[in-house]
Formats: sequence, structure tokens, C-alpha cells
Amino acid sequence: MDSKFNNIFNEQPPVTRQEMEAYLSGRLSPSEMHNIELKLEGHAISAEALEGFQNHPEAINGLDEINTNIQAKLQRHKAWTVNHTLIAAGIAGILVLSGGYFLNNSVQPETFLAEETPDKSTTIPPSQAHFVISEPIVITKEIEIELEEAHELPAEQQITAEFIELHQPVTIESDGVLNDDRMDSLVESIIELEPLKPIMNSQTREIQVEKIVQSNIKVTYLHHFLVVDYRDLYTAGIVKEVIQHDVNSGTPVWLEHKNDEVNAVNQDPIVQTVKIPYLEFLKDAQLKYKKNQYKTSLKDYHRILKQYPQDVNALFYGGLCYYNLNKPNRAIQYFDNVINNSVNTFQQEGEFYKALSLLALNKFGQGNGLLQQIIEKGGYYTEQAKEQLNN
Repeated sequence: MDSKFNNIFNEQPPVTRQEMEAYLSGRLSPSEMHNIELKLEGHAISAEALEGFQNHPEAINGLDEINTNIQAKLQRHKAWTVNHTLIAAGIAGILVLSGGYFLNNSVQPETFLAEETPDKSTTIPPSQAHFVISEPIVITKEIEIELEEAHELPAEQQITAEFIELHQPVTIESDGVLNDDRMDSLVESIIELEPLKPIMNSQTREIQVEKIVQSNIKVTYLHHFLVVDYRDLYTAGIVKEVIQHDVNSGTPVWLEHKNDEVNAVNQDPIVQTVKIPYLEFLKDAQLKYKKNQYKTSLKDYHRILKQYPQDVNALFYGGLCYYNLNKPNRAIQYFDNVINNSVNTFQQEGEFYKALSLLALNKFGQGNGLLQQIIEKGGYYTEQAKEQLNN
């Protein structure tokens, strides 16, 4: 029993006491705070200790005295009984909650300085980045019930279609290096397909090449929303159950013949399974989002994800729906899947909106740290990230 108790304190915590004190002091930059928070991810005991210190920062000053008293008690009681076990467990709980978990490592040198910033032109692989790869999205009955019970954010806090259109980058399919002429022709081809806004040839040349987002898969626009064009991959379309309608009148069959004696026993709707072309189904979902119908559009994204779990359109716009429904935790899960998706179309958007979701959860260290990393990369959302940090 003695060894089990001591193992609680012998385990190496992810951060030192000095790092914890520096974090609580407020003297660290957002990036430095973010690095410490990343170390705590997945380590429940340390995260609870940090939360306890944030609520009671004065507690850290009394840890040395607590530790001395406990060690003295342990030396006096060599034989363990049930009562001693309970006492030890209680002491362990007190130490964990008050941050005593860090006492054994208080002599380690300070290592809370931010890691070296990579070159702005370097793409950080997901395995080395600060993002945690989420589990694939699985739509369960519980999630569907949760959706029904969700409530929208106030209108002024929502990420609306107008906000997305205003802030989204020009995105093109490209696997090569862009020069000015090639950039103009690619942008013009998108504008001709379905314009987001009138852009003249003279204006396209003013767009900075480094601000053009290059997608590794074909893209298009639906109701002015950028989407990945999966038509060639999703030849089966989207499978959906619908109520069967009479060919001539358009009335549901079960209502058309409800008074017939022959059909008297069939008073339930007649449901049939249909296959809807992918972009047709997605276009309807995007129209619902445009009308701020976030629950109904999210249900459509859920249907897509049930059939295609890594569909980046459903993941990205589904994450935005969850944000607007005041479910930032769910939104982060979706954005993590977007960021680590093999289709890179919405990776920059995923990072930016994940940062907003973290801020919505009052995780300012992580959110501001992510915004700082977006700035350091120098991508499309650099200016928006700066604005958020300055707010």
C-alpha cells in the first residue's frame, strides 16, 4: 500500500512547479501560456491542479509546509491499517487538488520559454503541430438528442453566411507554383462559375499570391459558400429516406388513399429510400445555413457524415453550426478533424475558427496561443488573428 501511495507522487508531471508559478503570474506571452497548456492536455491530474491554482492562487505558497507535515506523518506510521489508507488517500486528494502534485519536481530548471518558432514558409505536419487529432465523428442517438436541445447564440455572436463570405479566402485547386497570370486565370474561372462578388481583371492582380489558398482537390461554390466538389468520388450520392408521393398529385401516397377500404389498414406513411446527387443535397444544406437554420443544416451535415465520415464540407460547416448553437466543445472536435483531414481546403479556416471556439470556452491561453501561431505562419487569416488578439 505504501508503494501505491508513493507512486502518486513519483509519477513525472508534464510541467514543473516553476512553470506553474510562471503561468499563474501572468508574465508569460500567449504562446508561452499555450505551450504549457499543451503539456497539460491529456493529463487530468495536472489540469485539475492548474484549475485549483487559478481559483486559489494563494494556495501555492503553502505547499512546502503541507509537504513537510505529510512526510513527518508518514515517517511516524510505518504500519498501515485501513484507517491509515483512508487518511493517505485523503491527503493525496488534498495535494492533487491544491497542486501538491508538483512538489517532487520543484527543483527542476525553468523550461517554460516558448519553443523556437518555425519558418513561416514551413508547413507543420499534424503530428508535430499543436492540434490533437480527434476521433472520427460518430453520429449517435445521444448526439441527435443533444442537437434538438441546443440553443442558438445571440444573433450578433453568430458566424453568419455574410461573415463567412466576407472573411473567406479565394481558394483554387492547384498543385503547382502560382504566378500572376496563372493566378488570374484560376480566380476568373471560379468567378465565372458562381461569383462571390464582382471582381474585375484589374482587381484580381491586386490579390497577393501568398494570400491565395491552394486546395489539393477540386472546389466550387454553392450559395456563395466555398465547398469541395466530391461529385467524382461520391458517385452513390446521399442516401435518404423520404415519404412516398403520388406521381400525379404530389400528395403523400398514404394520405391520397387513406379513405380507401383496401388501404384502410395502412395508415402509416409509406417511406422510400432515394439517392440524391451529392452537390444537390449539399446545396440544400448550404441554403439552410444561409437562412441561419443551423439545426436543420447540421442535421443534413450529420447525414453526410454518417455516409462519409471524413467529408470536409460537413465537418467544417457542421463545426460552424455547433459554434452558432453554443456548443464550442463540439465545434472544436469538428475543426480538429478539418485541420487533420487529408483534404486541405479548409485547414486555415479550421485553425482560425478553432481559436474562436477556444476563446468562447474562456480558454484564453490556448485560444490566443493558436492565434499567435496563425500569425507566425503568415497565412490568409493573419490579419483577422491580429484583430482578435488586440480585442
